[in-house]
Amino acid sequence: MTIQAGQLKKRVAIDQPINTQNETGEEITDWELVGTFWARIHPLDGREALQANVNISEMDTRITLRWSSVLDVMTTGWRIRFKDTIYDLKSVLTLELERREIEVMAKSGVNLG
Repeated sequence: MTIQAGQLKKRVAIDQPINTQNETGEEITDWELVGTFWARIHPLDGREALQANVNISEMDTRITLRWSSVLDVMTTGWRIRFKDTIYDLKSVLTLELERREIEVMAKSGVNLG
């Protein structure tokens, strides 16, 4: 069953990592915008912990996107941004053989970027 367009209510930005060099020639990872897409964001589970006197919170989230050829090459090295939240991708699955949807399992809170 295909996701209905009305269920994709959040506009997210998707970034892929690019390796560049800083002023001293050191290799660093930067982010390049792949595009913006409509998505459904469904929080699944959250945790909080105190680490080095800092409150750390994490949220596991399922993000569903309509399939596109641009996203067909998305990997767990990419990230998704929604407002001030950055999601690190933990798995990327293309649902159904007809390539109608992409389902991403992601984590927000403590992340790479």
